Amino acid sequence: QFGHTYIPYPSQQILNFKQAYDYQFKNPVYNFTAILAANLGRSFLRMHELDSALFYLQQWEQLSTKATINSGVSYNHSSIGNVYAEMKKPILAVAYFNTAINEASISGSARWENTAYNAIAQFSCEENKIDSDKLSANKEIEAVQRTSFQNMTLNPSQPTTAIYSKKH
Repeated sequence: QFGHTYIPYPSQQILNFKQAYDYQFKNPVYNFTAILAANLGRSFLRMHELDSALFYLQQWEQLSTKATINSGVSYNHSSIGNVYAEMKKPILAVAYFNTAINEASISGSARWENTAYNAIAQFSCEENKIDSDKLSANKEIEAVQRTSFQNMTLNPSQPTTAIYSKKH
């Protein structure tokens, strides 16, 4: 939790997560180590350090097979998709986004489904794929209607608004 305290300061967040990760990697408790790896990967992604982000998210992927906790699996696959999107590897990005959507659907989590559709909608927007963006935004809206996370209701409009702003 200490790493989350520094969300506005990603370098401090990474330092805290890294210290805990290094300790846990030597004395593995797979659930905790997997969570730390995912947090490190997402923190590096926020700083656009893509190689480090991919390394830790792939560590999460390996560790999660030994972990007994499966919350956030879809979210972490969306994060890997975002890394590949920023690396300009659209085929891998879409593959991970689709994996995230599938996992969210299987788990029945409208929250993670919303997050996965938002990731692919933003990717579609950046790629100027209007039809894909609209479809993803509509799926996102459907997911939002099944969740108590009402703060997510604005997410679908962001990529769609951006695409139409570019066009007009």
